[in-house]
Parts: sequence; structure tokens; C-alpha cells
Amino acid sequence: MCNTFTKTAAVLLCGLLLLLPVLLCGCGEPALLPTGGYDYRMSSEGGAILGYPIPRKGTNPYCYSLPPTDAAPAAFVFDADKMEYAPLPTANIDLPLPGQTLSVPCAVTEDGCTFFASADDTVTVYQGDLDGKAVVLRDGTLYLSDSTAAHTIADHVRAVWDIDPNSCRILFSGDDGGLYEYCGDGEEAGICLLSGEMTVTDAWYVCGADLHTVVFREQPSTPDGIATWYYTEDSGAPIPACPPETALDSAHTVHVRGTACVLTGDDDSAYFYDIRSGGILDMDMGGLYRFPQNTDTAALTVSPDGRFVYFYDIDFIYRLNLESGNLDLAYNEAPVFEGSCILSSMTPVTDEIVLLSQAANEYTEYVPTMTCAVFDEDIPEVRHEDDKIDLDYHPWQTDH
Repeated sequence: MCNTFTKTAAVLLCGLLLLLPVLLCGCGEPALLPTGGYDYRMSSEGGAILGYPIPRKGTNPYCYSLPPTDAAPAAFVFDADKMEYAPLPTANIDLPLPGQTLSVPCAVTEDGCTFFASADDTVTVYQGDLDGKAVVLRDGTLYLSDSTAAHTIADHVRAVWDIDPNSCRILFSGDDGGLYEYCGDGEEAGICLLSGEMTVTDAWYVCGADLHTVVFREQPSTPDGIATWYYTEDSGAPIPACPPETALDSAHTVHVRGTACVLTGDDDSAYFYDIRSGGILDMDMGGLYRFPQNTDTAALTVSPDGRFVYFYDIDFIYRLNLESGNLDLAYNEAPVFEGSCILSSMTPVTDEIVLLSQAANEYTEYVPTMTCAVFDEDIPEVRHEDDKIDLDYHPWQTDH
């Protein structure tokens, strides 16, 4: 993603945003910021910015309840030339599944419909689209559906792991535990078996990889066995992950969704490494992330192109380049209350502009708040080694 304006212009714009009210009305005019009261996600690189309302029902912050709730969805597209967020129309679309008509929310773009994630007890609609069609899992059957018809992709589906709209692929597991991939290209739609003899318990596509890359975890058949991580490139044979020797004795490791990287270490000192090469990034991210218990995956904020991962504290937004290890900082202008700042979501709109959402609470005087962070070369690139984050006062970034 490229931003055609200079960083200086972007910084001046962000300063202006802090002085002006959010200019979004029901008139559909472009705004300097999306409206508050939402957590946002990019549907894909350069795609629609989808808003999930705060508060929402259920435990998943990025999923609507079916049938759709009264809270209207919000969607935008960012115009990098004008530095504006143009509102996208949203609507509920009826999907004709066999024996059922399902009403689901979507954003209407020039290319068709981009669907919000939504679910009930039996049906899950996944965020995004494949050629304007919704990806739907109902009672173990996987469908592609639009307003005219539903196409059955596979039966006996246990889980859908990831969707890649750019290459029109869906990654999922069957009841046998194997890892499968729908490779619909409009001409030769089919199912490609990646792993038929393994029990896969998690998987995802690596965003922005030069080769079509999938990272997945195999769960051993014995209860006391240790899960093994693999990756494949261009649907080739599974290759075991390659951790560096220094990572083997680390207290914690989490594999970062959407990337081929692992964050390893503890709450005071942590580093990233690439499972394909074992190469470690020489940048200590200690104090910006608290490792969760009983899990080896993390859904950190990652740019849609997979190049950057983001963290924050009360002073800065941190952007780590997962290719070079370079660390950039942007000022965190989100409201701070009693030395704490809690963001409900961070959304990279471009490589240099990140939307910061805060739910209504004492930190925001009980009003949902939207601010932005803009990366600028004038901020020091590397934190001083002794300037560690005090976890008693700085909350760690929440997985989302």
C-alpha cells in the first residue's frame, strides 16, 4: 500500500483531526475520520474498511449476531490522493441457502459485495468475499453464495481457517482432520489436498508472501504429544518450522496469524523470528506484549500486506517491519486516563496511517473515540534499552 502524500502532510492532517470534530454525517460526504463507536478491520489490502459497532453482542468483537442487530454497520474506503474516508453503502443481503434464506450485512463496493463477519448457533458468514460471493459454513457444509444462488464447496467441513480473496482460495479442515484448500479461479474450481494424514488444528495464509504460503499446526494423536508447526509453499510438501536454537529455551512462543513469524521470549524481553529461515529480528519488543497462557497463537495487529506488526503504549504506536527488523514510532494521541490507554482496535489503513478505536469508558469520558496515528521520521527509531514498559501501568495489547 502506498500513500501518495508526504509524511509531513499526513502528520499535519492528523493534528487537524485532533482539533476538529469527526465530520461524518448521514449525507454520505467524505470524512477526515470514520465515525466513532466502531472497531474497524480492513477487508483486504486496499479494500473496504468494515466497522463493527461498540458495544456489540457476543464475545467476538469482529462478528455480528444473526439475524442482524439494530446497530447499523459502517464501511468506508480510503482515498489516499485526497486523504479522505469515503462512506460505502451498506445493506442486508438475502442469501438463498438450501432450505433457508439468510439475511446478512455487507458493504457495497464498485466490485460487488464485501461481507461483514456474522454468525449464530449454526451458521457462520466469514468476513470478505470471493468474487462478490459470501463464504458460508452451515452445519458442516461450506458454501459460496450471492443473492441469486448458493454453490456447495464441500461437506463434512470441521473448520474454516482463512480466506484469501486475492487468489480466490479458502483454507479449511474436514472431519478427518486433514487440511484442504478450495482453489476456485472461475474456470477450474476444485479442492486441493494439502495434508491428508495429519490432524490440523490451526492454519492461515501468509499475507504478502512471494510464494503462496500456508502455515499450519499438526496435533499429534496422543494426548500428551506436542503440536508441530509446518509451512507449505505453492502447495508443496509440508516443511517443519525452523526455530533458532535460542528460541528453544524461551519461556513463551506465539505464532502470529497472517505471518510466518513467531514472537518468543517473556514479558520483559521478546523477539520475532521467521519459521522459514530461523532468522531472528534484532529488535527487543519486551514490555509491549504480555504472553497469554495455554495458547501458541496470537492475532496481533498486522498490516494487510503482512509487512508490519503493531504494538502500543501510552506514548507511541510501534511499527515493526517483519522483513528488515526496523522499528518506527508514531505518537499515540488517543486519550489517556490515570496513566493508562486501552485501545479496542488498531487498523492499518496504509503503511503510515493507523486508525485507533476506543470503546466508551472512563478513559474516553464514556464516548467511543476515534483517533489516528501517523508515522513520522522525526521520532527516534529505537527505544532506549532501559526505557522498559511498566506492565503495572501499561496494559498489553489485546489480541483481536
